[in-house]
Amino acid sequence: MKGLEELLGYHFRDPSLLKLALIHRSRVNESGLSVLETNERLEFLGDAALGLVVAEFLYECFPNQLEGDLTKRRAVLVNLNSLAHRAESIRLADFVLTGGGDLLSGGSSRRTILGRSYEALLGAIYLDGSISSVRQVLL
Repeated sequence: MKGLEELLGYHFRDPSLLKLALIHRSRVNESGLSVLETNERLEFLGDAALGLVVAEFLYECFPNQLEGDLTKRRAVLVNLNSLAHRAESIRLADFVLTGGGDLLSGGSSRRTILGRSYEALLGAIYLDGSISSVRQVLL
């Protein structure tokens, strides 16, 4: 976990949040965990935190653009492909716990899992720190 924290540039005060952010739903069937013990709720929160930070960034960077143009720019930045790219840049696949089969070996499911796990990680950072912590990691 320390290696992931170094790659993120963020140190968790509550390591249990980091661990939870790394448990994919596919792990439930073989581990005895409940669905509530996976990263899905953190993913929901991380998506909202990500949206806020990116919206604020675009609002400040493009003061002369209207809502529609800002929305298009946000869509380019916030999508599963770009999130998966960010996840790959910190080698998140090395840390995410999935269920049977090698879900992270390749293909579109890999990118989906990585992108959503990155959102969960942002949700964990938000709960552990603040929206400022999420902003620091993203920007």
